[in-house]
Amino acid sequence: MKGDVMSFESTVYEILIYAPGDVQEEKEIIEEIIEEWNMIHSKRDKIILIPKSWERHSLSEYSNHPREMINKQIAENADLLVAVFWTMIFTPTGEADSGTVEELDQYIDAGIPVLVYQSSKHAEGSGIDQNQYWNLLEFLNNLESGKTFVHQYNSLAVFRELFKRQLSQVMNNNFAVNPEIHVSHFNAASNNSLISGEAKQLLINAAQDPSGIIIYCVTAEGTRISTNNKDFSEPGNPESELVWYNALEELTAH
Repeated sequence: MKGDVMSFESTVYEILIYAPGDVQEEKEIIEEIIEEWNMIHSKRDKIILIPKSWERHSLSEYSNHPREMINKQIAENADLLVAVFWTMIFTPTGEADSGTVEELDQYIDAGIPVLVYQSSKHAEGSGIDQNQYWNLLEFLNNLESGKTFVHQYNSLAVFRELFKRQLSQVMNNNFAVNPEIHVSHFNAASNNSLISGEAKQLLINAAQDPSGIIIYCVTAEGTRISTNNKDFSEPGNPESELVWYNALEELTAH
């Protein structure tokens, strides 16, 4: 009805994204996946994720003191840091980002989740700043040997699936996201002839499940989607995980 506004209370978590200029496509993917996550979980779990680009939301506000500003945000605002690297370790302003190690250490020491990624694409050529690249490699090696794991990827498609899986895992493990989805959340989808065959299978089996629940669980082994005592996705198989994740997304979107 015209004029109606649907609202609900929710908890907001801020995700700070550090992505130098050579990984801007990855930053766009991160923002897209966060938006997808919100579409599925915001109403059901009363949680909303807000992506905050390091340069867009920070450096412009404190152009004279970017380090002071970033440290303030780390202490007060961000709930998760996602950092992506390929050949650069500079801030988007061109300043040598010598404080990045300190900032990541602050997150880790405070117990705040940190996800760090490195592209393994070929990085030789005249356009590469070799000094900066070797400094980055040294930084990542020190980071991985000390406190956190650096996730490697060799294509944007691999990065998309890796981050989608790990974002769900972080939310399940750290922010009490309910992995159970009740069939009542998407019963209206049963009248939609446009949903996929996989989505219909999930819906039919969820209706037959004694509790009417679909389990969506992300572990180190991969994504598991199950209901009615049946496993549908194959953990560790990216194609299977994507098919059944998309099927679940179809249902929760209705």
